[in-house]
Amino acid sequence: MRNVWRVTPGCKLFWRSWDGEHVVYNSGSGDTHVMDGLSAETLKRLECSPASSEELESWLAWQSAPHSMKEYSAYIAGLLEQLHSLAVIEPVDS
Repeated sequence: MRNVWRVTPGCKLFWRSWDGEHVVYNSGSGDTHVMDGLSAETLKRLECSPASSEELESWLAWQSAPHSMKEYSAYIAGLLEQLHSLAVIEPVDS
């Protein structure tokens, strides 16, 4: 079973976007991150409500051009790992 992920409690995210680039400031850590559009939209999705890897994969498949679910799975797994290492998201306790 995969984890359900959420934006780390106490982190308020502030967004700016231009020319296809997105910048998010994390008030919890004081860090600023530059993201591509798909990464930003995925993090915004987690801002709205917690989601599992599978839910994010399905959402991504619905949002973007057709690719294999294997590609979506690898993309989401890498993105979640990166966002977790930056302390922007965390797994929800079961």
